[in-house]
Amino acid sequence: MPWRTTHRCRDWAQVRRIAAGAERRLILKSATPPHEGTDVELRLELPDGTCVALTGRVTERVDGGAGVAVAIDLRHAIDLLLLDEMAAAYGAEI
Repeated sequence: MPWRTTHRCRDWAQVRRIAAGAERRLILKSATPPHEGTDVELRLELPDGTCVALTGRVTERVDGGAGVAVAIDLRHAIDLLLLDEMAAAYGAEI
Protein backbone atom coordinates (compact mmCIF):
# COMPACT_ATOMS: atom_id res chain seq x y z
CA MET A 1 0.00 0.00 0.00
CA PRO A 2 1.55 3.35 -1.00
CA TRP A 3 2.16 6.21 1.39
CA ARG A 4 0.01 9.21 0.41
CA THR A 5 1.06 12.75 1.18
CA THR A 6 0.68 16.34 0.01
CA HIS A 7 3.53 18.81 -0.33
CA ARG A 8 2.65 22.51 -0.62
CA CYS A 9 5.21 24.51 -2.61
CA ARG A 10 5.50 27.98 -1.08
CA ASP A 11 6.96 29.61 -4.21
CA TRP A 12 7.90 28.89 -7.83
CA ALA A 13 11.61 28.65 -6.99
CA GLN A 14 10.83 25.62 -4.84
CA VAL A 15 8.91 24.08 -7.76
CA ARG A 16 11.96 24.58 -9.98
CA ARG A 17 14.30 23.01 -7.41
CA ILE A 18 12.08 19.92 -7.30
CA ALA A 19 11.48 19.69 -11.06
CA ALA A 20 14.96 20.55 -12.31
CA GLY A 21 17.03 18.94 -9.58
CA ALA A 22 19.57 16.43 -10.85
CA GLU A 23 18.23 13.73 -8.51
CA ARG A 24 14.55 14.66 -8.96
CA ARG A 25 13.80 13.99 -5.35
CA LEU A 26 12.52 15.85 -2.37
CA ILE A 27 12.82 15.60 1.38
CA LEU A 28 9.58 15.26 3.32
CA LYS A 29 9.21 15.53 7.09
CA SER A 30 6.71 13.24 8.78
CA ALA A 31 5.70 12.29 12.29
CA THR A 32 5.43 8.71 11.03
CA PRO A 33 7.81 8.38 8.07
CA PRO A 34 7.50 5.25 5.94
CA HIS A 35 10.28 2.74 5.50
CA GLU A 36 12.85 2.78 2.71
CA GLY A 37 11.43 1.25 -0.48
CA THR A 38 7.84 2.33 0.24
CA ASP A 39 5.90 3.55 -2.81
CA VAL A 40 4.65 7.13 -2.51
CA GLU A 41 1.65 8.92 -4.03
CA LEU A 42 2.55 12.59 -3.85
CA ARG A 43 0.16 15.46 -4.42
CA LEU A 44 2.27 18.52 -5.21
CA GLU A 45 0.35 21.73 -4.56
CA LEU A 46 1.70 24.61 -6.66
CA PRO A 47 1.81 28.26 -5.54
CA ASP A 48 -1.18 29.08 -7.77
CA GLY A 49 -3.30 26.42 -6.04
CA THR A 50 -3.26 23.80 -8.79
CA CYS A 51 -2.15 20.29 -7.93
CA VAL A 52 -0.01 17.72 -9.71
CA ALA A 53 -0.13 14.01 -8.87
CA LEU A 54 3.25 12.28 -8.87
CA THR A 55 4.50 8.90 -7.73
CA GLY A 56 7.84 7.91 -6.32
CA ARG A 57 9.64 5.76 -3.81
CA VAL A 58 11.28 6.37 -0.46
CA THR A 59 15.03 6.06 -1.01
CA GLU A 60 16.21 6.74 2.54
CA ARG A 61 15.30 8.12 5.95
CA VAL A 62 16.82 11.49 6.76
CA ASP A 63 17.08 13.93 9.66
CA GLY A 64 17.57 11.19 12.21
CA GLY A 65 14.51 9.32 10.97
CA ALA A 66 12.17 12.35 11.14
CA GLY A 67 11.82 12.53 7.37
CA VAL A 68 12.36 10.69 4.11
CA ALA A 69 13.93 11.30 0.73
CA VAL A 70 11.48 10.51 -2.06
CA ALA A 71 12.74 9.89 -5.60
CA ILE A 72 10.13 10.89 -8.18
CA ASP A 73 9.34 8.16 -10.68
CA LEU A 74 10.99 8.59 -14.11
CA ARG A 75 7.62 8.24 -15.84
CA HIS A 76 6.98 11.81 -14.66
CA ALA A 77 9.95 13.24 -16.61
CA ILE A 78 7.69 15.21 -18.98
CA ASP A 79 5.56 16.47 -16.08
CA LEU A 80 8.70 17.70 -14.32
CA LEU A 81 9.97 19.36 -17.48
CA LEU A 82 6.66 21.20 -17.85
CA LEU A 83 6.70 22.22 -14.17
CA ASP A 84 10.22 23.59 -14.61
CA GLU A 85 9.13 25.60 -17.67
CA MET A 86 6.05 26.85 -15.84
CA ALA A 87 8.12 27.99 -12.85
CA ALA A 88 10.64 29.67 -15.18
CA ALA A 89 7.77 31.56 -16.82
CA TYR A 90 6.95 32.95 -13.36
CA GLY A 91 10.54 34.17 -13.13
CA ALA A 92 11.76 31.57 -10.66
CA GLU A 93 15.47 30.85 -10.60
CA ILE A 94 17.15 27.74 -9.31
